[in-house]
Amino acid sequence: MLGLAYLAAALEKLRGDGLAWILNGTVNYHFLTDSTQAIVDWGTHVGRYHWLAGLLSFSGIAIETLVVVGVCSRTYRYRLIAGGAPLCLLLGFWLLQGIFWPGWWILLLTFLPWHLVRSLAASAAPATVRPSALAQPLEHIPKLAVFMVLVLVSQQLVVSLWRLEVSPAFSTYDMYATSYGSPAEYEANAVDPWIVGLDDAGQSHSCRISRADADTIAGARGSPDQPFIEGVLRRCLGPAIRLQHVSVEARQDRVNWAQWRLEEPVRLLLIGPIVLDSAP
Repeated sequence: MLGLAYLAAALEKLRGDGLAWILNGTVNYHFLTDSTQAIVDWGTHVGRYHWLAGLLSFSGIAIETLVVVGVCSRTYRYRLIAGGAPLCLLLGFWLLQGIFWPGWWILLLTFLPWHLVRSLAASAAPATVRPSALAQPLEHIPKLAVFMVLVLVSQQLVVSLWRLEVSPAFSTYDMYATSYGSPAEYEANAVDPWIVGLDDAGQSHSCRISRADADTIAGARGSPDQPFIEGVLRRCLGPAIRLQHVSVEARQDRVNWAQWRLEEPVRLLLIGPIVLDSAP
């Protein structure tokens, strides 16, 4: 499952603009986006060296593509390499982007030398117990494993081809698949809509919303869709927070390209304020 997920992620990165994800050194832009939450600031230095960004981008694609090959190997040293490579990726996510996905780390436990457990069990068995007897309970596992692999591969093929996203069951693993050809292209896409409002105590609350939600709210400016807006607020702020009025604003990241770091974003009012009828 781990190898298949990584392979799907690699194909998604190459599916849109081909090799541009590698040639543009796209990792440096994603390091920049997550630099404010990163454990160390090493990622912001990568953008100053295009060759290094390209090398890291290629390494990421190569690791994601080849993990599944190591998984299928009967030789443990290749499986160990296949486990060590995604470990490096996950360490990079944590250190350079401040992202920690426990589920992915747990899957790395499958790369431990579990075959030694059966070897130790066979050597510790009494002399009256035949070694083949220890393997009898496992004799049907290979056929089941092959069937499960075929099901998973077929499922991921359909999901990736049709770009189905049904979290958490199905995913194309398109995180960080966006490629940027230049700093200007990055700045043009670094615009996020936020919903902002005040509660009855005068305290401000805000959260990022999707562009689809922002477009829906904008389309109903003449007659605001109160239930829809309240549903958006419940999803991003929780049901306990009740706001008197809300606005939608765009926040565009400003980048100091000389030092390759983010600066205070520009905030532009898009919609509002919209008074909520259900406000206390």
